[in-house]
Amino acid sequence: MLEALGWWERELQLLGVTIRCGVRVDPAAALDADAGVWAVGATPSHTGVWRNRPQLVEGITGRAGLPQGREVLAGLQRVSGRVLVIDEEGGWPAVSLVETLAADPEVVSVTVVTDRAALGLPDLQFTLEAPRVAARLRAAGVTVRAGTLVAQVEAPEVVTTAGERIGPFDAIVLSTGTAAAAAIPAGAVAAGDCVTPRGIWAAVTEGLAAGSSL
Repeated sequence: MLEALGWWERELQLLGVTIRCGVRVDPAAALDADAGVWAVGATPSHTGVWRNRPQLVEGITGRAGLPQGREVLAGLQRVSGRVLVIDEEGGWPAVSLVETLAADPEVVSVTVVTDRAALGLPDLQFTLEAPRVAARLRAAGVTVRAGTLVAQVEAPEVVTTAGERIGPFDAIVLSTGTAAAAAIPAGAVAAGDCVTPRGIWAAVTEGLAAGSSL
């Protein structure tokens, strides 16, 4: 992923694109531009839960108030001590979250309950990196409970669909998917996960189409 990002960064520099980081845009304000494209990403959600249990419209019972993995990665939420990650999203988002937590000096231990046969699937299956990531997780002392679903959160513990209680934990973090951002003006040109969450290649293709249409 870093190789792809590095390539695009160099291409943007060659094309003379100005990138302003750390700037929040007010949609109601007048912008110094003739056109705009919305590419504001997705928001954390529980859409991953619906893959296995579509009847859980509001997500896992008892999950209200728990931090989302993307909030932790963005520095919007802090956790410490013994941490449990409930993963029903998989892929690199789950791996990035778990490895970030494992490297945090304020985190004593990391346990993952995942619905997948192994943490990081299906992405790691496509990139052939599953053995390498598994070795890193073992070295970091991460405990992975694969093929397990959480039926209910009763903090500081969770109850699995098999009736097993796991815990106690000092913090429980959700990695349960994303949903498209809801605040896109009607008729606006949009691209990427704010249209519907998918992969990086879909976002790049839509970005190209949006830019070519202006």
